[in-house]
Amino acid sequence: MIPFLKSLMPPRIGRFVDAFGGSFNVGINAPAKQVVYNDFNHLVAGLIAAFRDEDTYELIRYVRRQIAKYGLEKENAVNYLAARARYNSLPMDKRDPRLLFAVLLYGFNQQIRFNSDFEFNNPVGQRWFNDKILERVVSFSREIKSRDVLIFETDYQMLIDQIDEDTFVYLDPPYRLTTGAYNDGKRGFKGWDIAAERELFAFCEQLHARSVKFMLSYVLGHKGVANDEIVSWIGRNGFKIVPHDTVQGIGRKEVVILNYG
Repeated sequence: MIPFLKSLMPPRIGRFVDAFGGSFNVGINAPAKQVVYNDFNHLVAGLIAAFRDEDTYELIRYVRRQIAKYGLEKENAVNYLAARARYNSLPMDKRDPRLLFAVLLYGFNQQIRFNSDFEFNNPVGQRWFNDKILERVVSFSREIKSRDVLIFETDYQMLIDQIDEDTFVYLDPPYRLTTGAYNDGKRGFKGWDIAAERELFAFCEQLHARSVKFMLSYVLGHKGVANDEIVSWIGRNGFKIVPHDTVQGIGRKEVVILNYG
């Protein structure tokens, strides 16, 4: 979706705020002088910071050592669970994001998933650290080191001090009508319900009142259920809806919402 999203962005962006940064796919590709990455999950934010701050060669060497140490390989649940248990056994301030990365490479769909006790709990998967992943690690590390990237680990609403009229804000929050590893309950972090959705609406309205351009990725309907609340909110504010026709999913109506253009 990156080319699609970039085609909708303003031609000139001073600062790009990726409010729900996640894996940083959008923010790292943003055409901006400075990028602000934020994720409420501090363990995820720490992983992104490791790619920015650690020497790439040493990071790769560390990951390979952990793979060898624990005998990580696709579908090997015994060794995978041992490595996962080691990561979870460490005090929060001692958890190495490089170890988290080594473990998640062998988890189901390479997802990052935590339970309410802040334990990484993704089951074993069929993927591994192959040459394609290595190429992506090198490419991503090179790019994040070459950019002016600020990393935050806070509630997105606290980013308001980082935003002025020269800022473009991208928001890709959990979708209330769908369930994922990030929003099926609090999972040690914030959940996503109708109250959280209304807070998002208020935040976007605050941006709009300050003449700040924003782009919101969201779902208007899923499996025959419509999100009437957001449809009404878009109409009241006169925002623009841009559908994305290539998104796969049964009955999933994913769109981009703009307050400009």
